[in-house]
Amino acid sequence: MKKENELTIEILYPGFILYGDRGNVEYLEKTFPEAQMIYTSIDDKPYFVDHEVDLIYMGPMTETNLDLATDHLLPHAHRLKELMEQGCFFLIINSALEIFGEWIELPDGRRLKTLKLLPFTTKRNMADRHDTTVMGTFKGQQIIGYDARFTEQYGNETMAFLTLEKGYGFNRKSKKEGVHYKNFIGTNLMGPILVMNPPLIKHIKGELTGNQDIPYENYMEAGYKIRLEKFSEFKE
Repeated sequence: MKKENELTIEILYPGFILYGDRGNVEYLEKTFPEAQMIYTSIDDKPYFVDHEVDLIYMGPMTETNLDLATDHLLPHAHRLKELMEQGCFFLIINSALEIFGEWIELPDGRRLKTLKLLPFTTKRNMADRHDTTVMGTFKGQQIIGYDARFTEQYGNETMAFLTLEKGYGFNRKSKKEGVHYKNFIGTNLMGPILVMNPPLIKHIKGELTGNQDIPYENYMEAGYKIRLEKFSEFKE
């Protein structure tokens, strides 16, 4: 654990983020106001290559931008793996998660290059967009969100982020959502997930600093309670 002013948080490709999930970045800024925040664009050398970082965030982006990000990160895949094994926190959201797996397969059988850091695979079909409302459990706490994408994923059975009560997970037949390996959290859930789920941001802050105080906590908890009630009423 560190003091907050000793933390370094790197936001990868903030200009690419879609779906209002920039809200995750803004809430990280408010949760860790004394931390060093690094914003890495596609033209920058990633800060994590030559420095220690405590948390790396990467949000949803278009398929074209995801290809650019893959090319940008591939020379540093070994460093990302090293950080992952050392316990650096990763929060990787929606389409960004695709490039951390073994491959992305297209309907014609072609496989796109990826970082190959985790043992799951992705099938992408741009003619098959699907969405679901999700409620699941992470470390005994309920997590909720929305999942909308053109992919189905496989291979997270032993390292899922959530076990689901509502909705479906990595694919439409799965009740296992996302990936959780050491301090790597990869999820297809949008919302933004940190704003919708106080237990998750409290977990991350607690692990990094030993302190689980979060901004606007009373409002966050009240909204979370209402959403839990609404999600519980949702019929699949």
